[in-house]
Amino acid sequence: MFDRMVAVNLPGVLHSLKYAISDIEKHGGQYRYSVFHCEVKGSAGTSADCAGKNGVEGIMQAAAIECASFGIRVNTVHPGLITTRVAEGHVRVCYYDTLEEGKKAPAESTPLKRYGSLEQEVALMLYLVSDESRYCTHGIIRLMVEKGLCK
Repeated sequence: MFDRMVAVNLPGVLHSLKYAISDIEKHGGQYRYSVFHCEVKGSAGTSADCAGKNGVEGIMQAAAIECASFGIRVNTVHPGLITTRVAEGHVRVCYYDTLEEGKKAPAESTPLKRYGSLEQEVALMLYLVSDESRYCTHGIIRLMVEKGLCK
């Protein structure tokens, strides 16, 4: 599992960057990458996921520094607890009797005591690609927006 997770996450991001940055250099724009779920910090049973996500964070930080001289901004978003079909599917395979019970435990660990919405995540990403965020690069935005906090 560990080798597979790292083999997918890290080369995938590197190849994506290679082609996206080349295209952005020619046509202008910026690069934003969304990392699913919040397993950057780690919890029991998530070491493979953590390795992949932390590796992605490092790649994106390096890309932001390397691309800044070309005027290309690079940011990454870690969505955290966002209500999606994937998140609900994950909750269903956990040890809870109902979807609502399964969603309650993770939500209770957040300051706002709730999941975020897909619309809130999209609004953040739209901000990152807008001119209003033209000074934002090298950012790791957790939908702290990871736990209902903004970092």
